[in-house]
Amino acid sequence: MSLEFYNRFFIIYRPDGRYGKRVRFPIPSHIQDRAEAQRWHDDFIREWKAARGKEEPRALTGLTIGQLWPSYLEWSKMHHAATTHRDIEKNVGQWVIKYLGQYDAEGIGPHHVGIYQRMRAGGDHHPSNRTINKELAYLGGMIKWAGRQGHITPRRVSMDRLPYKRPLPQVLSAPEVLAVINAAEPFYRAYLLSLFVMGLRSIEARNLRWKDIDWRRGTANMIQKGGTMKSLPMGPALMSSLRTIAPPESNRKAGWGDLPVFLNPDTGKAVFDIRKAIRRACKKAGIEKRVTPHMLRHSCATAMVDKGINLRVIQSFLGHSNVTTTEIYTHVSLENLRDAQKLISRGLRNKIGRRKGAQIIRLDTARK
Repeated sequence: MSLEFYNRFFIIYRPDGRYGKRVRFPIPSHIQDRAEAQRWHDDFIREWKAARGKEEPRALTGLTIGQLWPSYLEWSKMHHAATTHRDIEKNVGQWVIKYLGQYDAEGIGPHHVGIYQRMRAGGDHHPSNRTINKELAYLGGMIKWAGRQGHITPRRVSMDRLPYKRPLPQVLSAPEVLAVINAAEPFYRAYLLSLFVMGLRSIEARNLRWKDIDWRRGTANMIQKGGTMKSLPMGPALMSSLRTIAPPESNRKAGWGDLPVFLNPDTGKAVFDIRKAIRRACKKAGIEKRVTPHMLRHSCATAMVDKGINLRVIQSFLGHSNVTTTEIYTHVSLENLRDAQKLISRGLRNKIGRRKGAQIIRLDTARK
C-alpha cells in the first residue's frame, strides 16, 4: 500500500494481491496534512489485514453490524422517506445482517463485500445483480452513518458493483393511453390521468390529499420519492376529471382536505391497488398489452422526449435525482427514431457531389 496526493490524499492498494486490480481509496478531502493522512493510511492497513484474518481489528466501540442495526434502523425511520425506510428494513435487515451481522463494523471492507455477493448470488432466492447492488448500497449508507456517529473511523467502503443490464421501460402509445383512460370508470379515470398527465408514481398518487390541490393555479403539491416536495401543473383534463370525484361542498366536513383524493370508502384509506380497474379498462378498450400503473409514468416521460422537451426539464418533472435515470427514455422514443430515419432518407435522396465536374449520384431506384 502507498499514500498518494491528487488534490486530496488517496490510499493505493491491491485487494486481490500484487498482480490484482489497483484501487484508489479516497481519504476525506478536509485532511490535507500528510502526517494525519499517514495515520489514516496505517489504520486502513490494520483494518484491511483484519478483514483478511491477519490481524485483530481495531474498533472504536467494538460493535458489530448486527449490534448497530437497531440504532441505524431508528435513525433511518427519522431521516428517510417511509418507502425508503421500509426498503432498508426489508433488505438490510433480512440479508445484510444475516451474512455480515457478526462482523465488526470497523473492519468491514471489500473482502466482506465479496463474501456478501457470493453468498447472495449462490443462495436459494437467486436475486438479480441489480438487487444485490442495491442491498450493498444500503450497507454503504449504514457504514457512513456509523462513521458520523463515531462508532467507526469515518470512511467509505470500496464496492465493485456486479454487472447488470437495466431493462428498457415498457410504454404505451398516445392512442393506447387515451383508449385506456376513456374506458375507465370516472374515479379510476382521474387516477390514471394523474399518473399520465403529471407522471406520478402510484405511491405519489395515493398520498395526494385534497388540500394539496390548488384549483386557482391549477397545480398539485406532493411528496415525491425521497421525501422532498414538488409542485406540478395538472392541466384542464385532469382538473375536470378531479372535479367530478370531489365531494360536494354540502358534504365537506371539517378536515376534509386531509382526506386522500383517491379514497377507498370501504377502508377509509387511499386506494392501494388499481390493477383490476386497469384490466377492466384494457378489456373494454381492446388493449391486449399487460398494462401496469407505472407504464403510464413511462409513457408520460416518453411522450415528453418525443416532443423534444429538454431532459433537465423532464428530470425535474419526474423527480429523478440523477439525469442518467431520465436518459433511459431516449432509448424507447420511437418518434425520435422515426424523425432520425426521415432525416437520413431525405439526405440520401439529395444529390451527392455538387462541385463542378463531379459526378451526380441519384439514390432513387425508380429512375434509371
